[in-house]
Amino acid sequence: MTGDLTEGLTGHVDWAEQAKIHLAASRASFQSTLVNPRIGDPRIHHVRYPDFVADPVGTIRGFYAFADLPWTAETEAAMRDYLANNKGDRYGKFVYGPDLIREDIDALHREFAPYRARFGLEIEKRK
Repeated sequence: MTGDLTEGLTGHVDWAEQAKIHLAASRASFQSTLVNPRIGDPRIHHVRYPDFVADPVGTIRGFYAFADLPWTAETEAAMRDYLANNKGDRYGKFVYGPDLIREDIDALHREFAPYRARFGLEIEKRK
């Protein structure tokens, strides 16, 4: 996404450089999360991206319950209406792949294994 923004603003993007920037940021973010003493704080509601993609309304309903917020039929209807009328691929579908990052994917899987283990995340299968 930021690569597309960079390209739109400057007319050029170095995808390899963007990959390096975001890999470094991801490393820092994941490490920071794992060592944060609040990682297990019961006041924090963790949402797994695969769960959100599979059931966005149910995932948000779970957050409402966690935060003790009222969940109404109108709330759910508005969310379902939004999702029905704002498809994520309405402007085309971007297919992510490891070719952009030019890194050893198996080494990255090993490096990020503690993060995946902590949050119960599987390695995504290539389609």
